[in-house]
Amino acid sequence: MVEATTGWLETYPVPHATARNTILGLEKQILWRHGTPERIESDNGTHFKNSLINTWAREHGIEWVYHIPYHAPAAGKVERHNALLKTQLKALGGGSFKNWEQHLAKATWLVNTRGSTNRAGPAQAEPLHTIDGDKVPVVHAREYDLWEGLWKKALKTVLQEIQQTPDAQDSDYNDITHDHLCGEGDLSSANEQIRLLSKSVLNKICNAAEKTFYRIPSTEIKTSYVNIKQFPSENFLQFVDRLRSQVERQVQDPVVQAELIKEMAQRNGNGTCRRIILSLPLDPSPSLAQMIEACTKRAELFSASERDPGLTHPKPVAAAAPGARRQPMSSDQLQHIICHHCKRPGHFAKACPENQKHLLIGQ
Repeated sequence: MVEATTGWLETYPVPHATARNTILGLEKQILWRHGTPERIESDNGTHFKNSLINTWAREHGIEWVYHIPYHAPAAGKVERHNALLKTQLKALGGGSFKNWEQHLAKATWLVNTRGSTNRAGPAQAEPLHTIDGDKVPVVHAREYDLWEGLWKKALKTVLQEIQQTPDAQDSDYNDITHDHLCGEGDLSSANEQIRLLSKSVLNKICNAAEKTFYRIPSTEIKTSYVNIKQFPSENFLQFVDRLRSQVERQVQDPVVQAELIKEMAQRNGNGTCRRIILSLPLDPSPSLAQMIEACTKRAELFSASERDPGLTHPKPVAAAAPGARRQPMSSDQLQHIICHHCKRPGHFAKACPENQKHLLIGQ
């Protein structure tokens, strides 16, 4: 998924190219993070061109436009990004696409920051231009300065961790310093960083950069995580992902993040999921993973029972066909009735006095 103006790439791993997976990727990576686009362009693949996609786009007020069939240049920007992404995935996979889904997030980040030439962190945002020539900076200078300060601070913690591992020295057998990680001073060359630092250290630098990026306050995010609630028909896991993204942006402590996500997921789940969570054992209290598993497995059953209470509480079968109620029998008619219980005339077995005595004794 490529933003047409800036060329920003978003990716989402799926096992198969289907309409449902397409919608899931768009919702998780685009709508829930950046807002609803006015227009989406795609090729004519079956996972794009179908009634499910058309209905979803119409419900969200999105204009979905299809490119000219069998004409790749119509999607030139997407094709270029696909090529760049495949190159990065292959490089991260050691020359193959093995375990590509594990490298997808980092490969996407590398494509989006490919302008960087002197450091392992994200590139300083060069102004992009629209067709009309207007400058469109991907990251404003003030945001970059904030990111850089937070990133360097995070790398101090990374350095302390590295010093306790066999990677504490570079390939020239010198102790790794903060400059190694930041790419500053004599180590400002990216090629020099790659030569001196192991792959695991470079991965730690990239991970710190990516996590710091998501800590930058965004003017677009105005909704408190307290107000993130699960929609009636929303999958519980999708709801937790939305909640997690807001909590991680608004709370810095990882321990507090985990507790808040668990608490708010239980509190703000829809009625069905709240009942499922309340049905779980209280001692010990269920983990977030257990809540997700329970809601995923049992939500459909709970929802079905709400739509049709007869699934859990069957209605009693009527003894007679609907119509006028039967008139009570006269005393003369009752004299012809023999009780199967006491063998006396005048009543049915269910009204037998012997039964009444038994019931009273039993009480």
